[in-house]
Amino acid sequence: MNKEHYLLAVSILMLSAVLTLTGCLVTVPGKVTGGGWMPSVSGMEKERAFFAFNADSCEGLDYARGHFNYRDKYATDFPRGVKMNGDVLEAYKCEEQASGTEGCYCDEAFEVPWHEIRVRYRSTDPKYPGEGEAIICMRDNGEGRNAVLADTVFVQVWSGPYEGYENMGPVQGNIQSHECEEVGDLR
Repeated sequence: MNKEHYLLAVSILMLSAVLTLTGCLVTVPGKVTGGGWMPSVSGMEKERAFFAFNADSCEGLDYARGHFNYRDKYATDFPRGVKMNGDVLEAYKCEEQASGTEGCYCDEAFEVPWHEIRVRYRSTDPKYPGEGEAIICMRDNGEGRNAVLADTVFVQVWSGPYEGYENMGPVQGNIQSHECEEVGDLR
């Protein structure tokens, strides 16, 4: 077992323990939109990663739709930066409840509730082509002066030309969580 698989297995065991102690995390249909910038993964003060997205599963968890755009030209592990856009494969809101089904990935990054979207992306850099999958976790912490904290985004690329890229930070811009008017398929 390589180190990455070992760490993944340990993380899953820890997640199971946390869920046993705190209740279950459930996925429910949701809609989230947003855009702006966050600090680049480079860590340099004036270097930024830009994003825009919309994700909607209000018609049911099996009917997610939306789009995601992301660019971090200062990503140090990738010679030409990270430039991708993609279609939403899954979108949901994660909530903690006394019972339900597990299904949330980003539980350690944010306190509930938060939104997760899984995307199939395409590199928009013609010299670094390819496709892969990524997960984006985000939390809407309120608007304007009513915001408790800055909105937060976490991006983790699972496969493709930018596999291994991760970035998390406060947002300058806006993440907006929308309530579904009618909830479709709850799975």
